[in-house]
Amino acid sequence: MRQLRVLRGGGRFLALPARRTAPAALATLATLAAACAWLALAIIGAAPAAAQTTGGIVGRVTDEQGGALPGVTIEARSPALQGTRTATSDGAGRYRLTLLPPGAYSVAITLEGFAPENRTTVTVDLDKETTINAALHPAVSESITVTSEVPVIDVTSPAIGTNLDTRAVETLPTGRNYSSVVQITPGVSSDANPENTDQSTITVYGSSGNENVFFI
Repeated sequence: MRQLRVLRGGGRFLALPARRTAPAALATLATLAAACAWLALAIIGAAPAAAQTTGGIVGRVTDEQGGALPGVTIEARSPALQGTRTATSDGAGRYRLTLLPPGAYSVAITLEGFAPENRTTVTVDLDKETTINAALHPAVSESITVTSEVPVIDVTSPAIGTNLDTRAVETLPTGRNYSSVVQITPGVSSDANPENTDQSTITVYGSSGNENVFFI
């Protein structure tokens, strides 16, 4: 309500606005101060929210018994990231990869003396931290040696042939000459004249004895 002051002088009355009292002025200043403070807080709070365009990956690396592993290298790769992002675990085995663009990541966790661990399709969301914990196992080196005898028939080659060792020659029920021994080979037979005991020619798949060449 508006107040008026009435002044009397010379038979006249003069109406003037009443002077504002001290409590009213203080109330107005308090209202303005509160409004300014609220506006400042709103501006300050809106700035960080507008700047949140990335996420992160955090976690802890331990051994099989749950003990912390410091010095572990954690490397993150993603099509959404230029290059790679690397972090190293601290004394408690904890690590943190920050400022990562949202997307799908692959994470490699390595430490000398331990088998590496790889995680694929790790999702990083906007303004969130994805937790990836890992337990590394000691690396094991294994050497496997496979040995076998060469088979009599080589299935990897189209060539036709047979190898006869000393034991085969000594134990096979054949004559004691080469022409008798080789006849156990597929496709080999004798074309010698039975009446000529000095002849020892052989035929291989229909060829005549004169067409064969052999070395002893």
